[in-house]
Amino acid sequence: MVVLFFALGDLVLWGEEVDVHPSHVERAYLSSTFGSPIRDDFLVNDDSTGFLTQYNRTVDVDSSGYTYILMEDARAGLYSLFLYILDPSGSVSAGPVKIGTNTDDAGIAVSPDGKALVAWEDGELVWIAMYDRSGNELVSPTVIDSGITAYELDVAANENGEYAVAFDTDGNENPKVWRIDSNGNPVSSFLYAGVESDHVRVSMDNSGNIVLVWDYYNSASTSDDVYFCLIDNTNTLVTQGDVSSVLTNTQTCPDVWMDPQTGEFWIVWLDARTSYYDVYMRHFDASGTPTASEEIVNDGASGTVCALWPHVSIDGASGWGFAVCWIDDRNGEYDVYAQRFDAGGAPIGGNLKVNSDIGYSQRSAFVGTGSNGHHTFAWEDKRNAGTALLYARLFQPDGTSPNPEFAVDTNEGSLLQMCASCGIERNGGIIAWMDTRYSSWGDIFAQFIDTLGNLIGNNILVADDTTGEAYNPDVAVGGGSAIIVWVDNRNGSYLLYGQRYGLDGTPYGSNFQISKADLDAPIYGVSADRDGNFAVVWMRHDNNIMLRRYNNAGIPLTDTIVVNDVRDNAGYPDVAMDPDGNFVVVWNDWNADGTYDVYMQLFDSTGSRIGSNVTVIDRTGDVYLPRVARSRAGFVVVWADWVEGCWKIYAQIYQNNGNPIGTPFPVSSDSIPSWILWNNIFYYYYTLGSIAGITMDSLGNFIVGWITAGDHGDPDFVIRGFYADGTPMGPEVIVNNEPSGDEEQWTLGNSAMSSCGDLLLLTWGDARRWKGLDVYAELNTFDLAGVKRVSREKMGRIFFQKYTTSFTLNHVSRVNVRVCDVSGRIVYRASSVMEPGTHTFTWTPKNKASGVYFIVIDTGEERKVEKAVYLR
Repeated sequence: MVVLFFALGDLVLWGEEVDVHPSHVERAYLSSTFGSPIRDDFLVNDDSTGFLTQYNRTVDVDSSGYTYILMEDARAGLYSLFLYILDPSGSVSAGPVKIGTNTDDAGIAVSPDGKALVAWEDGELVWIAMYDRSGNELVSPTVIDSGITAYELDVAANENGEYAVAFDTDGNENPKVWRIDSNGNPVSSFLYAGVESDHVRVSMDNSGNIVLVWDYYNSASTSDDVYFCLIDNTNTLVTQGDVSSVLTNTQTCPDVWMDPQTGEFWIVWLDARTSYYDVYMRHFDASGTPTASEEIVNDGASGTVCALWPHVSIDGASGWGFAVCWIDDRNGEYDVYAQRFDAGGAPIGGNLKVNSDIGYSQRSAFVGTGSNGHHTFAWEDKRNAGTALLYARLFQPDGTSPNPEFAVDTNEGSLLQMCASCGIERNGGIIAWMDTRYSSWGDIFAQFIDTLGNLIGNNILVADDTTGEAYNPDVAVGGGSAIIVWVDNRNGSYLLYGQRYGLDGTPYGSNFQISKADLDAPIYGVSADRDGNFAVVWMRHDNNIMLRRYNNAGIPLTDTIVVNDVRDNAGYPDVAMDPDGNFVVVWNDWNADGTYDVYMQLFDSTGSRIGSNVTVIDRTGDVYLPRVARSRAGFVVVWADWVEGCWKIYAQIYQNNGNPIGTPFPVSSDSIPSWILWNNIFYYYYTLGSIAGITMDSLGNFIVGWITAGDHGDPDFVIRGFYADGTPMGPEVIVNNEPSGDEEQWTLGNSAMSSCGDLLLLTWGDARRWKGLDVYAELNTFDLAGVKRVSREKMGRIFFQKYTTSFTLNHVSRVNVRVCDVSGRIVYRASSVMEPGTHTFTWTPKNKASGVYFIVIDTGEERKVEKAVYLR
């Protein structure tokens, strides 16, 4: 034995080198040699029909007649942009090319030689990227502006391959334009400050002159009016003014096309001077002077332009002319109409109905024109089961269209599955989730699996009444049966329902109502003992935690009871039951200081309270959404904690009698980005995701899982194992296997896990197929065989001879220190009583191999875990 010492402040703390595992741990998890999981990542949902809503962001055409269409949808988890490039016949020659993540507004413009500049807003940043005709990235995503909202964004190009990106900078105020050169480099910008600006649009000529148009509220006319400004190539304001000669009623949604060779321009807008919308147009010469009064474009009866989807688009080519399109309801439905004009602005023929269908709605139409006159109309079309999909129709320079319109990419079978939960026993398992394949408001589906991870039959629709909305299932298994609970408004109120099954998929009875009054939020919990008796907890509409117990035949053992001692200030509960039926309920409680805390209540197997409510964690900052796991060895509570200016997952270990073991300690080695945490919690519809999942084995060892930034910065399902005393088995590891070459796939909408003996079932929401969110699962063993990827955590400080760190005590405390290797083996430990103040700990390894070590410092108030990389 080698005896060491190190200085802590002015004290000396004695320690010793050791080479043992904690005595109560019988298995070594996360060993350096991994086997294979029982069944690796597998798709659970079997839907093959249905569509995700697609949003039209704009369209443009190059000189060879190739069409570039930019759409936005949620196929990749959250809303992202997708670029499609069509050859002159309308066949997709490239795409979908994914651009950005969680994007808001966006635009595209194409140079004559086929270089497409895409711009978009994301998180108060304006980004650009450039692509060639084959969809190859020429300029990687680059931020050109920050600290702005960019509610409206547009992109223009001239014949020199130069671009202009325009947007509002502060919530529909202060329009701004950036000049981008032909290589995608930002050159300069112009800001028009101090004005309202909605529906900002831009166009530019070959000399670098730029026209900006927008609408604003005119206090003099007490209506919305359209305004423009012309700036030259030095960003000097040339002229500005109202576009229309009649400033009455609403004038909105402008667009502009500037002839790249002559510099003259046409502005179009929607005008309600007759109390109904019409499309008006006005011509301006190169100096910005109007040459005539505005004229009406739509030739149907006055007021035929759709007011529900107010939008108008214009684009053209020098020497060829231009085209205008809008949504028109002259036929009693919403159709795409267009009007062509020659180079002098004279109409060619009458209005043209672009879409050929009858009886379905179209909306949000754009037109893009190439320099040789090829032009394409693109719009959102609801002819497919009422879901808006992107349609396009291509026209030749002479105005003929060889083919009817077509869907660019239906991406059928791409509806959302989310909020999965699971349970596993030695004779099988179950996965349940919220599914939108039949209803956009959601249904509950389930899939049973055997102990090899094979699916038993097909997906099962759980709710026997699908007239209402159904959300967020939670699952428990015990005694060879499964119980699913979910929130359901089939009767007009948001109530908790349940359904029991055998693990072969046989339903036991029908759906039954659990709660009597509305729920306040869809966060609740269910847990079962070894005989299949179960307890359910939920948050009632008056902010109280409700509990109800059932026997293994589904017969209520109690009426609903209130768990929280202090009424009307509690929410987001969970429950965990040991094999004998003893259970614990945890929840969030609103403190007098306005923050969230975590409380718990113990119950014995008869449902009798053990003592009163107990505080788990009380901080000055918020702690959110506690989850709990329990076995005969004890129980563990986890939660998301706003500590040290960031979000982390924390845990507290308890004996079964409710006595804490140690103090709260961080589970996650790195912080969870707020954008991931909030996107996972407040996802679609009425859903509310859990921050973390937890499961425990019979020895008290436990695994925690959560969604955070993985090894590529994208959301991944990350898990970490701990021994019963809280010593980490190793670093967190990523569960989901991302496709090679496309590693930035999203996982969202809850992660869940369940274990029984050596079996570990994991499930999560996964967007790897670009079919919206799917439910994926993995059946593994508790030693996490086959989970090989280490997450993007803090790399740890590299040291060569000594590792030094510091900590602070607020009062006299006993400090316990231990150093563990990556397998969880304790290689050093020490303990001493310390005075208040800041202290330093130094560890000098003796005869230790190079590798990763974890330094655990327990001060009695906090448990600090640091990762260190030792290089000899």
